[in-house]
Amino acid sequence: MKIDGRKIAADILENLKKDVNSLKEKDIIPTLYIILVGDNEQSLAYIRQKTLKAEQIGAHAEVVNLSENVTFEKVEALVKKLNADPKVHGIIIQRPAPENLKVEILAEMIDPIKEIDGFGKDASYVVPVAKAVVLMIKDAFEQTGKERSDFDNWIKNQEIVVIGKGETAGKPIADYFEKLGNKPVVVDSKTENREEVI
Repeated sequence: MKIDGRKIAADILENLKKDVNSLKEKDIIPTLYIILVGDNEQSLAYIRQKTLKAEQIGAHAEVVNLSENVTFEKVEALVKKLNADPKVHGIIIQRPAPENLKVEILAEMIDPIKEIDGFGKDASYVVPVAKAVVLMIKDAFEQTGKERSDFDNWIKNQEIVVIGKGETAGKPIADYFEKLGNKPVVVDSKTENREEVI
């Protein structure tokens, strides 16, 4: 069975483009602010993709690049300012961020409607990487000819292994599966006999 990730992504982008066009007809330009602390190469690569995809669907993405030595208070003030700005619709604090920033606390300060990364406990959205994984599994499920409406019950009873428990991928993926009623096995470098589990 083949999972066509490119097609799934293209379909998502096409639907988002339609949504953005509908908003533009109401004089609303969806605007995302990405707060980047430091110059982590991996983070810069992710941000380039985010700004590119925003451009492709007709949205606007603004990157605020702060020094690695920036204080928690300064980022907190920026978050509050963006929360209060009605022209800002989404806020991301790019991870990983320096430990002194207490990014988990900052994520909770973002207005849940604007916390589009899904890391805040009251966020209105699912962490994108977790949603993407489930969408790919759902696509494969539908290729078997089963009804989409059966997926929710089916996923609860599957044996799922999540490899890694990092804050930006493994952990949110495992957490999302739990919200769907599945209890995945999480395997990382400290797991004993992980070859047997996988």
